[in-house]
Formats: sequence, structure tokens, C-alpha cells
Amino acid sequence: MRLDAFKLCRGRRRPLALKTGGIGVWNHVLHVVTVIAILTNCSLMALTSSQFSWLANEIGTLGVFALAIGWEHFMLLVKYIMQLTVSRMPQTVQDEIRRKKYDQERKRYMQLRLKKRNSSYGTTEKKKSSITSSKKSPSAVKKDEQVMDCCEITKSTRSVACPPIEEASSNMSGS
Repeated sequence: MRLDAFKLCRGRRRPLALKTGGIGVWNHVLHVVTVIAILTNCSLMALTSSQFSWLANEIGTLGVFALAIGWEHFMLLVKYIMQLTVSRMPQTVQDEIRRKKYDQERKRYMQLRLKKRNSSYGTTEKKKSSITSSKKSPSAVKKDEQVMDCCEITKSTRSVACPPIEEASSNMSGS
């Protein structure tokens, strides 16, 4: 009894669904089935319908057969025109896919711009600090770094202009 319960609960479970882009090979199968359905329905209509019996007396059996083939070709033409004109995906779904793709590209672009901006600030800060550290004492370098940090903050917020770096340098050289 437990073995049967184990098989039902663990062994015979439905497989997990996988996301796909469409119905795959079944699209081709449906196409073939519709063509066969058109052929079958047109031939059954020509051979068994009482409406075509009077026509068979007028134009003959060969004429009815030719009419059935003509009607079948017309129906296949209608099927192919409908297949070409009707979209595989509704317009709302296409719009949603385009919107998501645009949002993803915009987010990626903004991240790249932010990353580039941060890396450019980091490299200029390193260059400035290496230049100032070779000429000044450690306390002067620390004050200059604070001024540069202030500049970076105000540049990113676009508020007040930075205090000039020369003031900090002139104060240090005077003491």
C-alpha cells in the first residue's frame, strides 16, 4: 500500500511545464489537418449533396468533379489569405513585448551611464589625489580629498559650485 502511494506521489507525477515560444511542430500539423479537411469537405459536398445532383444531370459527372476541384482551390486560397493576414500574436501582446524590451534597454542604458559616470569620477579623483599627495603633507592631502568629495557631491546634485582647490592649497602652504 505504501509503495503504491509512493509511486502515485513521486513516480507518476506530471512533468514540469517549460516555457516555449509557440506550439512548435503542432503548427505544421494543424496546417496539414486544415488542408485535408478542405479536400475532404469539398469532395463529400460534390459527391453526396442533393444540390449537386441536378447539376450532374446538366454538366455531367466530370463537370461536377471539375467544379469541386475549383471550389476546393478557392477554399485553399481563402485559407492561405487568412493565414497570411491574421497575426499569430494579438496586437496587445506585441505592444507589451515591445514595451518590456524598451524598458529593459532603457534600464541597461541608464546603468551603463551611471557606471561610466561613477568610473570617470573615480579616476579623476585618484589622479588628483596622487598629484596632491606628492607635493603636500598628509593633513593637506586629507583636506584636499574632503574638498574633492564635496565637489563630487555637488556635481552629482547640480547644486552649489565647489569651493576652489587653490584656497585649501594656499591655506596649507601659509601654515
